[in-house]
Amino acid sequence: MVYNDDGVFYLRTFYKETRTDDDIKKDELNINELLNLNNHTMCNQTFPDPFITCTFINDDLIFINLFLNADCKHVHFFYDLKNRKI
Repeated sequence: MVYNDDGVFYLRTFYKETRTDDDIKKDELNINELLNLNNHTMCNQTFPDPFITCTFINDDLIFINLFLNADCKHVHFFYDLKNRKI
């Protein structure tokens, strides 16, 4: 799942096993840090489209796209969950 929280984009993964909050936070990807993005994107609740989405390509590869509204810029990339790399 991808989401935006106060201008910061995240990727959070889910597994079949129950995890602690600390385990979840350790595994969560801060996309702003990864791509060196600012936190100026604020979502508009009346805008029907999300500011970030993701699609599984296979079990380990995810396509992520996001919109930086302050810059009017789209960013798209593939993320490897297994190797934790773009």
